[in-house]
Amino acid sequence: MNIFAVTVTYGNRFYLLKQVVDRALTEGVQKVIVVDNKSDKESREQLKLYEQWLGKDKIKVLYLDDNCGSAGGFKRGLEEAYTDASCDYILVLDDDNLVGKNSISKILNVFSYLERLENNYMLSFYRDLRDDNKKIVETGWIKRYLPNNFLGFNFLYQLKNKFKKGQTKGLVNFFPLQPIEVTAMGG
Repeated sequence: MNIFAVTVTYGNRFYLLKQVVDRALTEGVQKVIVVDNKSDKESREQLKLYEQWLGKDKIKVLYLDDNCGSAGGFKRGLEEAYTDASCDYILVLDDDNLVGKNSISKILNVFSYLERLENNYMLSFYRDLRDDNKKIVETGWIKRYLPNNFLGFNFLYQLKNKFKKGQTKGLVNFFPLQPIEVTAMGG
């Protein structure tokens, strides 16, 4: 099972990026795809030397001439990972988020459970500073799951139910969630 990591960097952040790439590879990621979103000249030069040192089997850097923002950068990196036939799973990281120690082995344990399911799935990390994230992980329940929502909010759902009376606020459990201390979420 090959796990690739995708990260986007910009500015003068090579000192952070190198730590992220080193940790990801140490933890078992097979290859890291870095999108250089027009970083500063010094960082770009350091990244080119680092890329040569690691080799093309461990790192692939996409050097962009323009900064297309984090969404544009991640899109390019995800496309690169997705089209690589040897990539089974993709781990998305900011250039200042270290993968937690032993986290890849924990993810592989969860995969062994999830692979038996017929549905597609996505794993997401959480910040224990957020009460809603802590509640999901601690109890295994998702309150008022809504499709096409952001942090539990869906504008059309709110508008549609504004005039309904007796609305229930039930809990939905899709599968038992497993708390895994993987990494802090950036952003």
